[in-house]
Amino acid sequence: ATLGLISCSAQQTETDIQEGQYTTGAIGHVVDLDQGWTVDTQQSFYTTTQGSRILPYNWYLNLEQENSQILFRDNANIARLKYLPSQKNRWNPDGLAVGFTKDIDKKTQQAWMGFSCSACHTAQIRYQNIEMRIDGGPTMADFETFNRDLVSAMSETYKNSQKFNRFANRILGTNYTPNQKSELRNALLQQTEVLAKRNQINHPTPDQPDYGYGRVDAIGAIFNQILAEFSGA
Repeated sequence: ATLGLISCSAQQTETDIQEGQYTTGAIGHVVDLDQGWTVDTQQSFYTTTQGSRILPYNWYLNLEQENSQILFRDNANIARLKYLPSQKNRWNPDGLAVGFTKDIDKKTQQAWMGFSCSACHTAQIRYQNIEMRIDGGPTMADFETFNRDLVSAMSETYKNSQKFNRFANRILGTNYTPNQKSELRNALLQQTEVLAKRNQINHPTPDQPDYGYGRVDAIGAIFNQILAEFSGA
């Protein structure tokens, strides 16, 4: 994350953001602090991929919540988890929340949704109906509940035929073949199991306290993935 911030800062050529300036792309009355960044640097920090891949990008855009037809990425759901919803703009054409990024695999050209450092290192503090954006500050988001709810939504989409049909129509269009539908369903199950296993590794016992809002053991999660998964354990 530090190297990413340094590289962003080195490329600045525009006017610095001024204290009290409205935050580009933010929803609501959100203003910036004077942190020596330009809008382009800030938005690049929010939207530039760093290789994190959670689920196929188009799936994330079209996945419904577990017990609702409302999309998982709906701003109200994202705000409930205390991530920071954003409007569409030229840096963020799909209106992803801060730190939610699009990563394209260079070999397969598969697009994935993942997190950048800004998902966990962008804060907002409210004072008298004004939200102050603090770039680099610790998020108050609930990373663990996000991951659990995402797996639940994916699992329910796999099990519920009506929900899956709506999902397939969004992903494949209305003229898909039975084989395409079957392949999509199998791929959904496979990725759901991958993410469920990741959650289980990071929270292995029922008596382990929940992380809750504002607490993210990013290093622990990365080490768990490397040692328990990539090592072949």
